Amino acid sequence: FESPGHQDTLAAFDAATGDVLGVVDIGRRPIGVTAPHGTGKVYTADERSNQLSVLSKADFSIVKHISTGAASFPHHMMASPNGKLVYFGRYNTNTVGVVDTSVDEMVATWKASDNARAKTHAVWITNDGKDLYATNEGETPLSDGTLSKIDVTTGDIVWESGIGKRPSEVLVTPNGK
Repeated sequence: FESPGHQDTLAAFDAATGDVLGVVDIGRRPIGVTAPHGTGKVYTADERSNQLSVLSKADFSIVKHISTGAASFPHHMMASPNGKLVYFGRYNTNTVGVVDTSVDEMVATWKASDNARAKTHAVWITNDGKDLYATNEGETPLSDGTLSKIDVTTGDIVWESGIGKRPSEVLVTPNGK
């Protein structure tokens, strides 16, 4: 939740009852959240703080803040199926950030668009963990955006295709087709 002049927070709810389990202060304008399998942690993309907040699921405490780079505006994020990596769009750039959850550090930045002025918005990792898809807005709201497929073993763009103005999200079916 983000509100001018107020602290931004992350709340956890019991899915069965709707009860609030905890609320914790995090960075400015949180825009994405993921809880990687097997880590006992939750990650938020704090867009205007240019960081990811890492929280303990057990007690909702902040474990660490991970810098994503000046004016990178971390955006939508997703964890790999095995929980070892977190991927996120670096919205003020044409790149995807990669975090290693064993050390809670950004270990790579991959180009998601050949357009240096594109803005990578959202990511989606396939169920087998081999391919990452990213939506990229064009350099202006009136410019066409793209969808790109990235090979996670190399970090290279496999292909990039135009998909219209301001693409925001991407989902891949379980069978990958």
